[in-house]
Amino acid sequence: PLIGVLSNPKRLTRPVILVASVPLLLALVLFVRAGIAAAVPPPVASQLILAAAAVALVSAGMCFRAIFHDRLDAAACSLALSLALTLGVIAAGPAAGEIPTASLNFLLGINPLVAAMSAANFDIFRSEPLYRLSPIAHRQFSYPVWSWSAGVFVVMAATGGGAAARLHHLQRGTL
Repeated sequence: PLIGVLSNPKRLTRPVILVASVPLLLALVLFVRAGIAAAVPPPVASQLILAAAAVALVSAGMCFRAIFHDRLDAAACSLALSLALTLGVIAAGPAAGEIPTASLNFLLGINPLVAAMSAANFDIFRSEPLYRLSPIAHRQFSYPVWSWSAGVFVVMAATGGGAAARLHHLQRGTL
């Protein structure tokens, strides 16, 4: 997200995010459309999720940069969003045991760490530290389908980038 915060607002245009997110979206659509999403090797699926999440977080940083005049405020908000997405469900502690299953499944799907680990066929909640510390490991839940998580991150990237460009142009009165 800090790359997005440090970006030059004068060059903040929709094509910046489109150039990054369109290839990811096309690969994702081709995999799902061709019915080969399940046949994608786990390391490739995991890397696609991480790439899509990275572009989404950069676009969020760009959006916060367009909202806040001070870069430190934008950096703090973008890092808080990144930490909330990545560690929110894991760090929820005992409260995670009370989250309804459908909501928990959604939160796991938008968590880049859980989605990437799941795509790599690694059961993160059954690993030693999380199994002892997190109530999620002891309840019913479903790991996300990698293509769904990657698609959510691509949509987040396009939305955040478009919003950042619009906000910047509104502030400058150049629409």
